[in-house]
Amino acid sequence: MALLHWYLVPIAIELGFHPIVIENFADLVWCIEFAMTPVARTEEDLWILWKRIVKFLTGFEQIYIGNDPANNHRARLCVFQPIHVPVHIEWNGSIWTGSRVTVERTIG
Repeated sequence: MALLHWYLVPIAIELGFHPIVIENFADLVWCIEFAMTPVARTEEDLWILWKRIVKFLTGFEQIYIGNDPANNHRARLCVFQPIHVPVHIEWNGSIWTGSRVTVERTIG
């Protein structure tokens, strides 16, 4: 999380990335932080997360794909997988609790 918040977004600003690209990436960062925070979430919280993921995905499509069919290769399935995160959190809790890193730390 520190890499995302303290380094990547400020570096992008410093390097003069287009504000739309930075905003889109910041939406992704927000979604990652929300999903990885190990706290109980309400249905309303998950709805907010879902809307933010849709905002990120819509922005991603507009920025990197647009109306040019030649850019369809950028629409990898993995980019659109976050849409399933709110359901995963509803069923299993925070993404953090099921992450491989947590399991590896527990096992030692």
